[in-house]
Amino acid sequence: MLNHCRVLHAHKAARGVSLASVLFFTLWGLWNLYYYPSLHQPLSFYGGLFVVAANALYAGMMLRYRLRAELVGVFYLGDRK
Repeated sequence: MLNHCRVLHAHKAARGVSLASVLFFTLWGLWNLYYYPSLHQPLSFYGGLFVVAANALYAGMMLRYRLRAELVGVFYLGDRK
């Protein structure tokens, strides 16, 4: 996931990836952070922290770049005559 973040940062555009799927797996990871301690699995919990953090970073970057692209498009179209 961190490699995806690196590529997204380099390209500054999120295309071909569903934000819904990224958010789904981020929420699933958050559920795992609740669930793993109840099973007394500390290593899974710590691994889950890493996965949730990476997914949340990727989702945040996707939102940022998509919103930026929409704003640039609005301003660009607004300046046309």
